[in-house]
Amino acid sequence: MTVRVTSAALLLMLLSGCASTGTMWVFDKAGATDAQVKRDRAECFAESIDTEDSNRAGVGFKLNREAYRACMEGRGYRVRVATIADGPTVWR
Repeated sequence: MTVRVTSAALLLMLLSGCASTGTMWVFDKAGATDAQVKRDRAECFAESIDTEDSNRAGVGFKLNREAYRACMEGRGYRVRVATIADGPTVWR
């Protein structure tokens, strides 16, 4: 599972670096440390991967965004939508 989480997190970072416009979800939690946010994101990401459609070209999995959002909200995060142009802190 560690490889799966690491690969998923790496893919997420690579894809975020390629994006130049659009919107994204931002999760805020008062008092959360950077380490806690990173851990929660990675765990929710891993729990939200849908591998049922393994014949997809390229990555081989898709993320169930609603499951990811529900996981983060279940951990006490508030979700908001931001534009990618808001800057590097939008991932927090």
